[in-house]
Amino acid sequence: MQGPSIRRAVFGRTSTVLGRTRALWPAALSIAFAAAFCWPLFGHFGELGVAFDWDQHQLYHWVPYETVRTYGQIPLWNPFECGGMPMLANPQSRWWSPFFLLHLWLGPARAMHIEIVAHIALAWLGAFVLGRAYGLSRLAAMAPAIVFAGCSSFYLHVGEGHTGWLAYAYMPWILAAVALGRPFIAGLLLALAIGEGGTYAVPHTILVLGVLALYHAVTERSTRPLVDLACAGAVAVGLAAPKLLLVQDLMSRLPRLIESTESTSLFLLIEGLFSHVQDLAIDVGGRPYRFHEYGAYISPIAFAAALIGIVRQRRWSMPWMLVAAGGLVLGLGYTFGGEHSPWALLHRLPIFDSQRVPSRFMLPAVLAFGMLAGRGVDALLPRLGRDALTALLVIAAIDAAMVGPINLRYVFDGSVTARPRAQSFVQYRDESTATMYTLARANMGALTCYEPLDPEPVPAGMNEPDYRGEQYLLEGGTVSLVEWTPNRLVFDVASDGPNVLVVNQNHDPSWRVVSGRGEVTAYQGLLAVRVPAGAARLVLAHQSQWFIPGVVLAITTLFVAGPTALGRRPRPLRTSANRSPRGASGTAFRGSRG
Repeated sequence: MQGPSIRRAVFGRTSTVLGRTRALWPAALSIAFAAAFCWPLFGHFGELGVAFDWDQHQLYHWVPYETVRTYGQIPLWNPFECGGMPMLANPQSRWWSPFFLLHLWLGPARAMHIEIVAHIALAWLGAFVLGRAYGLSRLAAMAPAIVFAGCSSFYLHVGEGHTGWLAYAYMPWILAAVALGRPFIAGLLLALAIGEGGTYAVPHTILVLGVLALYHAVTERSTRPLVDLACAGAVAVGLAAPKLLLVQDLMSRLPRLIESTESTSLFLLIEGLFSHVQDLAIDVGGRPYRFHEYGAYISPIAFAAALIGIVRQRRWSMPWMLVAAGGLVLGLGYTFGGEHSPWALLHRLPIFDSQRVPSRFMLPAVLAFGMLAGRGVDALLPRLGRDALTALLVIAAIDAAMVGPINLRYVFDGSVTARPRAQSFVQYRDESTATMYTLARANMGALTCYEPLDPEPVPAGMNEPDYRGEQYLLEGGTVSLVEWTPNRLVFDVASDGPNVLVVNQNHDPSWRVVSGRGEVTAYQGLLAVRVPAGAARLVLAHQSQWFIPGVVLAITTLFVAGPTALGRRPRPLRTSANRSPRGASGTAFRGSRG
């Protein structure tokens, strides 16, 4: 089979009405699956609570929405959090994504509901495509789709408020794109995951890509897998540059070097994989986290199929066994070797040294188990038949539906207390760190805040005794606020001599004087401007020096790599219809000899 289209190779022939129907049914089934598994959302469309981490993540979604809709500005600065800090540069920000258009249209609450359903559908369809890319039959490819998209980890983390967890939906798509010889598509999807705050999904996906590429490079004696991986990485960096360059700049100033010495017992890992009782409210025996950090349910039916796949097709199964074993061993954390454990060694590397909770590696392991289960289904197909295996897959899906989705009810927990809106923006120090979203909606900056980058809020709150206003001069004179927006501030300043204008926000090197005379500086950590004597209008703007170069790099990458990728013929697949029972591994990497 020479040079088929990816759609034809993955979904089947499309030259007839029947063929087109066969090509569309996986997409329709993925939507139906997502709707069935996201049922707790449909009775509360457009509602979001502030329980758990939802307060923090609602802020991440509302500030970009408000910045664009109300002020018509690019969301580069977030004055509402921790005294002011970069918005796009925050690794967990999610607005650098096409889904942000949905937020602007429907508002963050309704858009998030649709996003959750859409990402579960993408996770199902992506795992199906990955199965087809690695030679599974259409029926067998439903096994990784059900196992991955039905895994309780998605629903537990979303219930907790970890909206960046949705970026894991792109993992199987990225793996499939590299396997099919489409590094541009893989890089594009990696960039999308970065833009959607995939702070764990992206490093984990890259790690899995590395394991698979290295395995196939060694076993096939070819550098092609490694070259494709490098190309995908280069495309991802280029397309995500508008965010990545800002993230790198911020992380160089606020490095998140966090200790992570957690131990996940073997019993807890097994419970997370197989227990039917997985609820955010469960106390996990004195562990530091609730069950969202341990739950990654796999139906016993799927696990049994995975074991059969390993026994019947050991060579094909080997790379996925490595991914599964690696995910589980890393997930054990310090339990497996203490300071010399695989997790402790990995945690010393850049990017991973900013992560914690090693049990989060269980989701990549679940995807690997899904692929192995698919191979088991194909091995059983001649003996049990299509109808029996279809029934078993349906039962496995129902089993998974009984575990994870119920946790989506926590999306609505915690009432949003309405506060009177301040006529002009002010900083406020509350007693709780869980009121950031509520304060932002009231046009207030939250000085008592939760932010993983751990900035130091230095402004004074309007309810504190040392508060001097949102702007003031150190040496007398007068200053009045003419215009306030997140990224632009306008003041009328009058002073008899040289003076310093202090703005009650954290200093950031991206603030510039764009009109009037003055020099931006820092005063005790606050944003300040040295101004000359006299009366003048002063305009400050937040203009990151890295954003425009990042946009230029992204556009250049798109126009340079895009046409090359479109003109490249996809690698032939070794599907269930033409794979050798004794020969090659049955993967797309070896398909060039198919």
